[in-house]
Amino acid sequence: MDLQDRTEGLVEGLHAIAGDGAWSPDERHLAATYLSKDGFTAVLVDVDTLAWWRLGPAQGSMHPVWHPSGQRLLLNGFCGAPGPERACVHLTDVPGGESAFLAFGSTFFCVDPYWQGRWLLSRRAEKQRWQDLPRYRFYLVDEAGESEEVLADRVVRSIIVSPGGERAAAICLPPGATRESLPNGPYRLSVLEGPHGVPPREIAQGDYWWLRWSNAADRLLTSNTDYGSGEAPPIFVIDPGSGTEAPVQLADGSPLTGIEPVWAGDDSCILYIRPSAVGGTEIWSYGFARKRGKRLYPFEDD
Repeated sequence: MDLQDRTEGLVEGLHAIAGDGAWSPDERHLAATYLSKDGFTAVLVDVDTLAWWRLGPAQGSMHPVWHPSGQRLLLNGFCGAPGPERACVHLTDVPGGESAFLAFGSTFFCVDPYWQGRWLLSRRAEKQRWQDLPRYRFYLVDEAGESEEVLADRVVRSIIVSPGGERAAAICLPPGATRESLPNGPYRLSVLEGPHGVPPREIAQGDYWWLRWSNAADRLLTSNTDYGSGEAPPIFVIDPGSGTEAPVQLADGSPLTGIEPVWAGDDSCILYIRPSAVGGTEIWSYGFARKRGKRLYPFEDD
């Protein structure tokens, strides 16, 4: 099989795991989860030559995350039979390096999980009754596999690390929350900055379920309502210093609506998803200068 055939087969597999690609810091390689007849496998693609490599242990790997150096990848997988209690991560040198077990846990519920020189992982809490909380606990793990729990006194839904790894934001449930509180909140949004161990600073409360730092780590982007009614929620920008929310607005003053917004480029625009009038979803962009949304996929002519 020649390179072109292999690449076409790879692209088909990558399409099945939409949103799981991760660019290297120099944007020369793309790491992603490849779905084949044998299951999930993390792969690395050289975007210049289209050569690609399988990554990780033989039992499968997925959801690759780059080390800031661009020389290593953290791979999620399982140790033994698949299951939450056996989730583990491996570190592998790229391209084509050997993988080594790092720790039990996963990067699920952790966004951009390299925080102040250590990996941020979530682990399933000890066996408990269904109604008990928390379900997951969060740890910082160093290169030797030594771990330290963070936010042990809180019920954490997810932790989002800023580009550069100096700041983080945590979405938590309030004290006294029950299992039934998980889907709907209200959640408390806290910012963590400075040396590890400094208490988190609560800045806002709301139905947060999606949050992303700007590239400059000076703003947070959210659509702070659960998506399930068929209507896209408004998109907000949050000041991490004061917790003030500012709705993103179109030129006519109406709110921009969508789900899973992310910053793009130099933070001058965002990408987001909207439900399609004919079913399915559409990908849109919004520029802060022109205050205009533009559909990117399916394609829209100017």
